[in-house]
Amino acid sequence: MKINALSTRLILILIVMLLIISIIIGLTVYVLTRNILRDTALANLEALASAKNSAIENQIEEYLAFHEIFIDTNTVNNISQLLVAKGEESEQKKEILRKSLRSQMVKIQDLHRVDVANMEEIIIVSTSQELEGILVEDKFNFNNGMPKKSVSRIFIEKGKMFFVHTEPILDFNGEIIAVIFLNWKADAIFEITGEYTGLGNTGETVLGLRQEDKIHFLAPLRFSPDLEKIEPINISGEQAQPMIHATAGQSGTISAKDYRNVSVIAAYRPLKIVDWGVVVKQDVKEIFSKTNLLSRTLIFTTIILIALGVTVIFPISKQFVRPVSTFIKATDAIASNQMETRVSEAGSIEIIKLARSFNHMVEELNKRTNDLQQAQERLVRQKKLALLGQLAGSLSHELRSPLGIISHSAYFLEKELPEPSEQVKKQLDIISRNSKRSIKIINDLLDLSKKKVLKLKYTDITEIISNAFLSIEVPKNVNVKININNDLPDLKVDKSQIEQAFINIINNAIQAMPNGGSLEIEGRVKDNFIEVTIMDTGVGIQKENIQKIFEPLYTTRSKGIGLGLAIVKNIIKGHNGQIEINSKLNKGTKFIIKLPFKKKN
Repeated sequence: MKINALSTRLILILIVMLLIISIIIGLTVYVLTRNILRDTALANLEALASAKNSAIENQIEEYLAFHEIFIDTNTVNNISQLLVAKGEESEQKKEILRKSLRSQMVKIQDLHRVDVANMEEIIIVSTSQELEGILVEDKFNFNNGMPKKSVSRIFIEKGKMFFVHTEPILDFNGEIIAVIFLNWKADAIFEITGEYTGLGNTGETVLGLRQEDKIHFLAPLRFSPDLEKIEPINISGEQAQPMIHATAGQSGTISAKDYRNVSVIAAYRPLKIVDWGVVVKQDVKEIFSKTNLLSRTLIFTTIILIALGVTVIFPISKQFVRPVSTFIKATDAIASNQMETRVSEAGSIEIIKLARSFNHMVEELNKRTNDLQQAQERLVRQKKLALLGQLAGSLSHELRSPLGIISHSAYFLEKELPEPSEQVKKQLDIISRNSKRSIKIINDLLDLSKKKVLKLKYTDITEIISNAFLSIEVPKNVNVKININNDLPDLKVDKSQIEQAFINIINNAIQAMPNGGSLEIEGRVKDNFIEVTIMDTGVGIQKENIQKIFEPLYTTRSKGIGLGLAIVKNIIKGHNGQIEINSKLNKGTKFIIKLPFKKKN
């Protein structure tokens, strides 16, 4: 009897211990997992909010910069003449100006309409002729007597959003004579808000504007894509809180309800350039969905452990406590940021399921952490490119002017010299060509992320490489060998761009050989490509850096800003070509450029 009572007592003690341990472990794992998932989700939402805010702001700034195309000397002259013209002459001037505006507008993809109004706020000419003669809907916003550059109005037409950009037109005395209104489509902005990568099945980007006591949605929503049917929400409700903060110029995160009255976690950012707000959010239920599986697994494991404790002796029960201890250690390790920690998938079926679930959760956390780090790196690169673009924009005029003078001076000398020698002609040609190329490089800095129109014509690859060397100073201690087949077909390429690509690669190779070496260039036909190989015997590139060298602003040298190879990749890719790189540290680097060719008709 005593033995049975003791056994019963031991079993009861074991059951209580197993129950307590299971509860502690379950709660610990559950709380830690929720905290990790919440922190990961917050970091991901904040990174996406910053990235999308920057992308939308850059897109709007790009739109606002287009006004310079329309406010040129010819347009100002036409408007000045139109304002004083009467009768038939006035109609002729309107037609001239209308055609000019339309010819400029067709070059810009997202521009919907252009209106010009006089100082009585009457539209005097428009690309939509039926609007001429009516009052503008946008009242002039005067700032010390000057119309303020602004996004003056937003409107929805046939399910699409448009916004109006207002700019003053000044005569040659600096006096305001009219105001131009650029009506922009918002399709490019919709593409940014409609991208759900990294937001799971419920996340989305919300673009909004506060007007009086309402929050108005400016882009289609994931769960309400018809923009005209989306109702504004009152600022007094919980659903409006993230957007209220964003439109007030604040950045941060918040737990709230969204327009569906669903609990979400959101990150918000202000679009200060237009007083809009950006909110990136995801459903709480989806963020913590993995904890539900973990909870069910832990409960099932607890029941199994208690059932076994009733039927087996104490030493056997330890075999089931030990895996739980392993989970505790693994959870503590993960909480200490030891993300490589895994638990062994061994033991009973339940323990194996739990281990697989746990390991899968850790792998997902690792993946999201890596995705977040990559998003942060991309964001930093975008900010660097934006700053570089601003700097290049500020200096472009200062650089273009002297380069233009140099180019014109070379042309003047070539025309004025009575009988220049071939060497003089060659040097003047080099000066002129490189001045133009320098101006083009400045433009590349401004347009690095934009797709450029190629000026294609058939060109000999040997001529391209020869011209490239005219712009390169090869050190005496570098031995250059060029082996290109004479029967290679001509390439249909933008000669100037391809020359620039080879100049960048060859300069890169020479800089990699500060103590001299060998530079070999080979060319041949392979499949449907002309394959050019450029090999150097320089310092080489570390294996972990090879994938980064084509990224803008990445460089391992003390000199340079890391744009050379990024420009090369853009040029080759723009010609539907390919570029590969093989490198061994302290032995050299090989670039393989493949350019497609077609036979002339």
